[in-house]
Amino acid sequence: MPQNRILEGVRVLTLEQVHALPWGTSFLADLGAQVIRVESLAHLQDRKAGPFPDGRPCQEWWNEGG
Repeated sequence: MPQNRILEGVRVLTLEQVHALPWGTSFLADLGAQVIRVESLAHLQDRKAGPFPDGRPCQEWWNEGG
């Protein structure tokens, strides 16, 4: 994690759907921004579709909140 938190106090609202955008917004979080991700309840996103080891989803590497 960078020591320089130049985006401290900045709030980012994201409506991302694809892997590249969550990866990019994780950089913003690393720089101190508060990233709020909004997801649809009606549409399953591809990243949640699996297949998963043992049929169980694991922690998403792009979701720093766990």
